[in-house]
Amino acid sequence: MKDSSNAPKALALAVFGPIPLDLGSMTGKSASAAAKVVRDAFARKYPKHDWSAKEGCYVFALQNQSAPVPYYAGQANRPLCEESVSSDKILKYLHAADKHKGTPVLFFVAAASPTKNDLDQKVLDHLEIELIRLTVRANPRALNVHQALGKRQPYFVKGIAELSYSPKVGKADASSKLFASMYFES
Repeated sequence: MKDSSNAPKALALAVFGPIPLDLGSMTGKSASAAAKVVRDAFARKYPKHDWSAKEGCYVFALQNQSAPVPYYAGQANRPLCEESVSSDKILKYLHAADKHKGTPVLFFVAAASPTKNDLDQKVLDHLEIELIRLTVRANPRALNVHQALGKRQPYFVKGIAELSYSPKVGKADASSKLFASMYFES
């Protein structure tokens, strides 16, 4: 067995939310006023965390009777409560909410520790790419589909969504099912 004492320690991240967004009340407000509304909502639900400084990633979704449907994922190098409700983001959220049914909500993915606020840029970059990819996989109408692929050539492994960088996945055959069972739970 390999000695894991030299392995880097895993950073614990947590999901915070959902926090309902009253987009109508944010329209026309300054970015700082909208950020205060979101910061106060998260502070009420998670009072031990410093939401004025916490960095991480965020997902905007519309909550229906079943699971939330994601429409936008992004990262925040500045406090999540500011970046997630900047004026350009509110416009994107309004666009999704006008066209689709559901209650607008925000989720944050940030350091689990109440005292850790900043994250390494490599962690943020990787997490954002994965969240955008998952958002597009869950909802091909997502607002940042182009960012899911970045400069990569779109591709998909037939029947294995976890290995696909395209909303298209295709039908799994026996080989792809067996292959996927090595890596992913079914």
